[in-house]
Amino acid sequence: MKKILLFCVAVLFAVFSVTAQNVSLVGQAGVLNNAAVVQGGANFSAVAQLGILNNANVLQLGVNFSNIGQFGILNTANVAQGGFFNAALIRQFGLLNTANVNQLGLANLALILQVGAFNDATINQWGALNFATIAQFGFGQEMTLTQIGILNRALILQFFGLGNTMALSQWGVGNFAAMSQFGGIGNHAGVTQVGAFNFATTTQVGGILNTAMINQLGALNVANTLQLGGIANDANINQVGIANNALALQFGGIANDANINQVGILNQAFTTQFGGIANNANVNQLGIFNLGVVTQFGGIGSTGTVNQAGIFNAGFITQGGQLFSTATINQLGVGNLGIIVQPFFGIANNATITQVGLGNFALTTQLGAFNQANTVQVGALNVALTGQLGIGNVANTWQFGVGHFSAIGQVGIGNVANVVQF
Repeated sequence: MKKILLFCVAVLFAVFSVTAQNVSLVGQAGVLNNAAVVQGGANFSAVAQLGILNNANVLQLGVNFSNIGQFGILNTANVAQGGFFNAALIRQFGLLNTANVNQLGLANLALILQVGAFNDATINQWGALNFATIAQFGFGQEMTLTQIGILNRALILQFFGLGNTMALSQWGVGNFAAMSQFGGIGNHAGVTQVGAFNFATTTQVGGILNTAMINQLGALNVANTLQLGGIANDANINQVGIANNALALQFGGIANDANINQVGILNQAFTTQFGGIANNANVNQLGIFNLGVVTQFGGIGSTGTVNQAGIFNAGFITQGGQLFSTATINQLGVGNLGIIVQPFFGIANNATITQVGLGNFALTTQLGAFNQANTVQVGALNVALTGQLGIGNVANTWQFGVGHFSAIGQVGIGNVANVVQF
């Protein structure tokens, strides 16, 4: 792509230096095609139309380059550019496709390729050295891409979808976004980035009604969502700050939901969902160097949530084949570590860990059904271990102070244990 941009700039320099005039080339073959070109300055425009009732409109002021190729029926292409050394390239193959490029500034590059029918693509760029590419293959896809600033880059691909939509907006310097949708019906991916050198990518392959949303404010943030197959899965990432990292993975499944929200510096959050139905994975973090991980395998209606505020806190939740189980970790302070494991098959298990302070550690493991475990630690360097195997067991641990240790092990049915230490 950089070679294309350099080539376009070279051509424009040549035109300007040799003639200092506008150049317009129009070639039409077919029936009732229409091309309108208006240029002021030293611009270059080329329009090629082959087919029926295609429409192309070009408005250029300054020193710009545009190239439109339409092959089909009732395709529409519009280019409006103001400034110097902007370049727009549009290729349309098919029926009733619409492509729009609006650019203002210096050396922006926009590329649109459409193959199919009823596709709609719009690129808006204001600033300098921005780069945007949209490729659509299929039917009824819609894409809007807006970039304001310097050195922003965006790459969009949509294949074989019906009613797929994407909306991408970037404001700032050096932001990069890449979104891909292959197959599926009604998929939606949206990215909004404000700041500098943020990175976002979403990939949805073969799904139906999947939705992915990424919003980032700040600098050097990284966000990734990946959805492969599945029906009506949803992933949302919101990050504010510097150098935060988030990854949401969904493989198959039905109506699974993943949400990551991070504010601060160098926080990391990871959610992974394999199969399952209506599972929910959430990570919310505020502070510096916090780490939250939620992993779910299969299961129905289970929820795993990590909430953390502070510095160097870490929360890990693993749920395997759970039915309507809940796992929650809440941590406030510095260097706290909470782990909840609900492995294999389980029904309506509930585990909660709450830690406030410095260097506390809690581990809860549940295997069975209808087990309940609650751990609360306030202070420093406390340790709480809870293990449950069976049905309907209840374990409660409360520790206040420094250096307390508690271990509860339950095997069987209906056991109850309460520990209070201060």
